[in-house]
Amino acid sequence: MPLKEFHRAHPQPVGTIYHDARHSKTVSGIAYQSALRRGLNSSQAKLISQVALLHDWDPRREAGAQARVPSTIAALRADFAGHKPMFARFRGTSVLRQRFGWGERELRIAEAMIQRTEFPFSDAHKNPFYKEQSPDSRYESMLKAMGPADRALVMREAAILSEYVDKSSLYYTRPFETVAQTVTGLANELRHDIGPKAPTHPQLLGGTGSFIETIGQAVNFAKDREIAQRLGVSLRIPNRAEFFATLPAQYAKRFASTLTGFRVLGRNLKRGKSLGRSTKKATRAARRAMLRRR
Repeated sequence: MPLKEFHRAHPQPVGTIYHDARHSKTVSGIAYQSALRRGLNSSQAKLISQVALLHDWDPRREAGAQARVPSTIAALRADFAGHKPMFARFRGTSVLRQRFGWGERELRIAEAMIQRTEFPFSDAHKNPFYKEQSPDSRYESMLKAMGPADRALVMREAAILSEYVDKSSLYYTRPFETVAQTVTGLANELRHDIGPKAPTHPQLLGGTGSFIETIGQAVNFAKDREIAQRLGVSLRIPNRAEFFATLPAQYAKRFASTLTGFRVLGRNLKRGKSLGRSTKKATRAARRAMLRRR
């Protein structure tokens, strides 16, 4: 995919955001590495990487707004059908067909995997799009339309992509101080979408440590297990340690040091310390933790 065009197609707001082109490229790279290390063949790893690159594709999204799964899936379908290509110079054709080599099967896999990245992935969602059918129900319907082999592949890989890569890669690919700045971008997006009821920047930073601790917990895959049981799929999703074992060792070290930083940040904010002072202490703690793990 032409990277310059890919960057231009993402919203370019003034200030920090979370769901930017860099996020999508990071998710794509991690997904590819992990897929190969877990024994998938190169064709499967390439497809998963492509899906990861496009999981937030939504050129019509307002600058500063969160990514929208229904809009992403609609945009991919429009490109695939040749109605509205992802890039203008492919007018009358399809980027997915011509550049990615996708057929109907690959499109169905991509749609289902992207649907699984919806947040919250549950039987309720504030987006009016889900009034008739919830995110998890739509996902299950997509899986039912697949053959057994693709269904099993998607159920495992979509859960991994959503939990360990899309939701989590920020916390193990960048140093704590950069992550803290990016969480500011997430706060900006939430404020754009929710308004005054959105958590403030300090509130979101203060709770990030608790959020990171939950990554990979069994409860996060409860819906996957329920759906797998109904569809007769034998589902095995790696735990957090198993997933990190598929990546270079520095990622697990970075994750642990980032978690240390946010724990310190949360404790200091809870004690009434200023955000600036709390962040400085947390940054020092994260750096010390990273050095201890080398």
